[in-house]
Amino acid sequence: MNLNSPSRMIFNNIKISSSKQVNAFDIFLTQNAILLDVRTLQEFARTKIAGAKHIALEELADQIDLIKSWNAPIITYCSNGSKSQAAAQLLKDENIQAIDGGGRIELIKLLQKKEASLN
Repeated sequence: MNLNSPSRMIFNNIKISSSKQVNAFDIFLTQNAILLDVRTLQEFARTKIAGAKHIALEELADQIDLIKSWNAPIITYCSNGSKSQAAAQLLKDENIQAIDGGGRIELIKLLQKKEASLN
């Protein structure tokens, strides 16, 4: 797996609301955020989001320099949200823009909803 040239989720046409409650997720998508799956390699191999990158939570601290080299915000996700929350916090502690995308199924639904709103 080549982690050196990550693909990015591109939602260039999303219109950010002018309301005070701008969704951080929307902002990350407009900034070509990278989806980062932090589950085990076996879980990632069975089910993944197209275009997502994988670094297991247990290996994340050792890959900080690589992630910083991507020069993009990160949306972490896992099976149910517990690992993704820890991963997002670890990345934030390393001064990397990151948000917790939660569980894989919920994130897929949210991405599909965002994509549908663009059409």
